[in-house]
Amino acid sequence: DVRGGNEECKHRRGRRERNDGVPDEKKSFIKRGTRVNLSKIMGLVGVVLAIAAAFVAIPFAGALLAVLGLIVGWNYAAENHVRVIVSALALSALAKTFDTLPAVGPSVSAILGNFGSLVAGVALMIILNNMYLRLKA
Repeated sequence: DVRGGNEECKHRRGRRERNDGVPDEKKSFIKRGTRVNLSKIMGLVGVVLAIAAAFVAIPFAGALLAVLGLIVGWNYAAENHVRVIVSALALSALAKTFDTLPAVGPSVSAILGNFGSLVAGVALMIILNNMYLRLKA
């Protein structure tokens, strides 16, 4: 084998699998068949923005996080509604708790505060959607 190693490679459906007994989809952190939709993408963008805004001045970061949260909350699973609302309240209340830690405290507090803004947008959309569904019925 030119690439080194003496493992044989199997070619199945255009992807390569080594003969170590573990298929490639088991090695990846993204499972095969995972659905990616706008909500998940916006949630990941919100997490990245929340972390970045703690270290770099981003204009309107709070508003952007809230809008991303509203998008994420549009189709949020009903079994998680209470968890999200409680998480939004807890993050908002406890965000400044870590300010007293030396060196990393303000950064951790800023990240938690930004996560609080993101989750508050999700919670607000859940509440507004529930109100709409009750009034519609």
